[in-house]
Amino acid sequence: MPSTKGGSLNGGIIGKINSTSFGKNKTTQVKASGNYTTPATVAAVQVAVIAGGGGAGGDKGGGGGAGGLLNPGAVIPVTASTSYPVTIGGGGGGSPQPSPGTPLLGVPGCNSTAIIGGVTITATGGGRGGSTGDTAGDPGGSGGGGGFHTGAGNPGSPGVCGQGNAGGSANTVSSPGACGSGAGGGGGAGAVGGDAPESKPNNVSGVGGAGTDVSPVFGPAVGVSGSIAGGGGGGADFAGPSASGGAGGGGAGGNSPGGAGTAGTTNTGGGGGGGGGSGNGANGGSGVVLVKELNAASGVWSMQSQMSALQQGKWPLTGISAHYLVVAGGAGGGGSDGGGGGAGGVRISFDSPLAGSQEFLTLGAHTVTVGGGGAGGSKPSPGSSPTNIGTSGIASSVGCISSAGGGGGAGEAPCSQRTGVAGGSGGGGASSGGTGAAAGGAGNTPPVDPPQGNSGGTSSADPGRGAGGGGGAGGVGASPGPGSNASGGAGGVGITSSITGSPLSYGGGGGGAGPGGAGPASPCSTGGAGGSPGTPGSAGTTNRGGGGGGGGDNVGAGNGGPGVVIVRVPGGTTVAVAPGTNSVANCVGPANDKVATFTVTGTLTLS
Repeated sequence: MPSTKGGSLNGGIIGKINSTSFGKNKTTQVKASGNYTTPATVAAVQVAVIAGGGGAGGDKGGGGGAGGLLNPGAVIPVTASTSYPVTIGGGGGGSPQPSPGTPLLGVPGCNSTAIIGGVTITATGGGRGGSTGDTAGDPGGSGGGGGFHTGAGNPGSPGVCGQGNAGGSANTVSSPGACGSGAGGGGGAGAVGGDAPESKPNNVSGVGGAGTDVSPVFGPAVGVSGSIAGGGGGGADFAGPSASGGAGGGGAGGNSPGGAGTAGTTNTGGGGGGGGGSGNGANGGSGVVLVKELNAASGVWSMQSQMSALQQGKWPLTGISAHYLVVAGGAGGGGSDGGGGGAGGVRISFDSPLAGSQEFLTLGAHTVTVGGGGAGGSKPSPGSSPTNIGTSGIASSVGCISSAGGGGGAGEAPCSQRTGVAGGSGGGGASSGGTGAAAGGAGNTPPVDPPQGNSGGTSSADPGRGAGGGGGAGGVGASPGPGSNASGGAGGVGITSSITGSPLSYGGGGGGAGPGGAGPASPCSTGGAGGSPGTPGSAGTTNRGGGGGGGGDNVGAGNGGPGVVIVRVPGGTTVAVAPGTNSVANCVGPANDKVATFTVTGTLTLS
């Protein structure tokens, strides 16, 4: 028999059996800077670090981004009865009520750090919310929401990958108050901040992004009912309902007149709520460090201990590098001589000049979000509020890869700016009726590298009223030709990929409307064609992220097409998808890869 000298015989493995940690799976919340001291019986812990939430902007201000949430998930060996330093980040200050010479900007949240068992974990403070006249919020653990500025559609700012999400964009109405004006919600640890809707009666501000439910690991007593790091809601100059903060401590936005935002909840890292018209932005919530004192052992375990760890799900997870194609929802075209809708943002790691790096996905379950297409702008009705700006598409995501929804096509009517809306690809500018050209919305918003899309086309300055095409993933939206009877501009070209094994086009822009004829759909026809007098725009292609075509004179526009998420992994990987409307293809390509295609939001499980 093998010798057991200097160790123990553990079913054929010779080595020291480490002392067991008797932490009883108790969670300790460290709410102030200082030290965390391990109990005498604890040898292993699990730690989550949450930074302070960002402060919100005032006067139609963007919601503050949630503090970054870092939860490595790994067991950290510690020494019993030992003190470890912890720094808790404070929440950022909200903007005061505006007055001459007073800044309207929130203050970013502060970082939180824990140094435990020789491991340093630092979470990034939440980004501040933007405000009136400010271009955007700031990046952070989660990004701040964009502040309202007349006609600009200020975007939210990105979050740190693995810690949080981007803030939402402000709306783009050109007549604040009369037509409603709202700011974007701050990003949360679990979801992006909401964009402010464009059309009454719903054009209030964007909601805060949801936080993350950490109760399965740390229990329901932490945060708000187990959720933590929610984004702050945006503020609005509109006497409607206020935008809620994200679940997990995000503060609600204020509304008009003079409504102040609500502060993020203390020790959740929640973002502050944006101030309503002439109202104060609110403070972000302070951070927290969560320590779960485990019943576990580190180092060399006995065979019995290893089996116990496997049954409890405590073994370290491995993962794979996966190829992806993430296409967001395309935007609706603008109604009544409207611009084409921008294509949903397209991010890809496979067979494209725009390919980025592969994404590392751990084994286990992953949420996959497939963004819906935006609604096309409607025909203006006498005596009713105009709703003819196309609605922007919804973001799609898997892992740390997120593509932004396409920007809505502009429409020609009171209370509607004629500039296209920014997005993954931007919407086309609306017909000017001879009052000057209107620019298309910016693409690749928020910015990523490689870029996810392009700008929309500029409308005609001639009385012919030709509108610009929506931007596409592979090219800008076209502008209409000169003259009084111009056709609308063509939608921007998409990109073609064979990630599924067959070549398909994705992310084409919608064509603009024109009196001389419809603006053509994008090449390969993923975007919808524009309308002509009396003819509505066509819809973007389903699950290709195409933009909707702009509506002809006095008629409605086409809807944007929903997006799609495709993940390609080595053939030896076990792949499951839910719900059943999503699919898995086997033996794809020369290496016999597996390809999971998500046409609706669901769950990808790798093993």
